[in-house]
Amino acid sequence: MKLTYDISIIPLLYVPVLIFMLALFALYLYNKTRLKTELYISVSMFVLAAASMFVFSFQGKSMTFDTFPFQIITTLLLVETIIMQLFSEKREWQSCIPIAITLILTVLTLFTHPLVRGIVFPLLLFALVGWRYIRLIKRDTTEIIRMSLLTSLGITVILGSFIGSAAFQFISSLLILSYFVLENTHYFNRVLAMFKNVSINSMTDSLTQLYNKAYFTKKAELLFEKQPISIIFADLDNFKKLNDQKGHEYGDEVLQKAGLLFKRTLQDHGQACRYGGEELVGIITTKRAMELAERFRINLEKTIGITVSIGVAHSEELGVNEKEGGVNSLIKLADERMYQAKQQGKNQVC
Repeated sequence: MKLTYDISIIPLLYVPVLIFMLALFALYLYNKTRLKTELYISVSMFVLAAASMFVFSFQGKSMTFDTFPFQIITTLLLVETIIMQLFSEKREWQSCIPIAITLILTVLTLFTHPLVRGIVFPLLLFALVGWRYIRLIKRDTTEIIRMSLLTSLGITVILGSFIGSAAFQFISSLLILSYFVLENTHYFNRVLAMFKNVSINSMTDSLTQLYNKAYFTKKAELLFEKQPISIIFADLDNFKKLNDQKGHEYGDEVLQKAGLLFKRTLQDHGQACRYGGEELVGIITTKRAMELAERFRINLEKTIGITVSIGVAHSEELGVNEKEGGVNSLIKLADERMYQAKQQGKNQVC
C-alpha cells in the first residue's frame, strides 16, 4: 500500500510519535516513583496520541488551514499545554483557565466559515499570549519560547488564510511540531532535575549539606584500595551541653557553620562528611592531614567560639593484618585517637 501526503502535513505526522513517547516516559516514571501526577500525564498523553493518529488518514489530499489535521493538532496542542502545566509544572488550576477558554473557542471556530476561522483563531492565540505575558510573574526561557511559537503560529495562519500558499501551511506545521518538541524537552529536563536532586539528597546530609556517612564509607573504601589516604575524625566538644543550654535550633546552626568551615578547610585536599551527630570526618588524599586538622581546630574556636577534639590516622600506619580489615580499620584508628584527645583535655589533635 502506497501512502502519499501533502508536503504541508509532513511535520504533523511526527506529532503522534512525540506524544506517544511522552506517554511512555511518564508511565515509566510513574512505575519508578508512584507519583499520581505522572500517571495522570501518562494516561492523558496516551489519549492524545490516539486522537492525533487521525492525521494519517489524510494522505494524498490537498491541505488547507480549515482541513481536519490542522484543526485536530492545534486543538491537541492547547490540550497538552493545559495538562502539562497542571501536572508537570505544579501550577494552580486557575492559571490554566485562559488556555481552557482559548481551547473551547478554538473548537467552536471549527464550525465557522474558513475565512472567519483563519482570523479568529490567530486572534485567540494573540490574546492568550498577551494575557500570559502580563499575568505571569515568572517568564523563564521556556515560557518565552512558548509565547514566541504561539505568536508566530498566529501570524502564519493569518497570512496563509489570505494568501493561500502551501508554504505558510508547511511553516505552520513546523511551528506546531516545534511546540510539541518544546513541551517534551521541558518535561524531560524537569524529570532529569528531579532525579539529580534525588541523587544528591541520597549522598548528602540535609542539615550541613556535607556528604553523609554512607557516601563517606563508600568513597573511603574506593580510595583506600587505590592510594594512601588519611582520615580526620572530629567531634565537637560539649555539644550536648550546648544543646541543653541554648536549644537544638542553636545547636543546628553551630553544626551548619562548623560543617561549612570544615568543608572550606579540606577544599582541594579531600572531602568533608558528617558521620553522625556532632561528628565530622574527612577523607584526605594529600600529606597534610595533621596540618588541616589543626587549622580547622584553631579556626573553629576563633570564628564560632567552640572547641573540637580531633583524631587523625594514615593508611600507611596500618599493619598487614589491619589493612585486611580495609578502611574500617583506618576509621577505627582515627576514632580512637579522637577519644584520646577528649581524655587529654579536649580541644586538641591526636
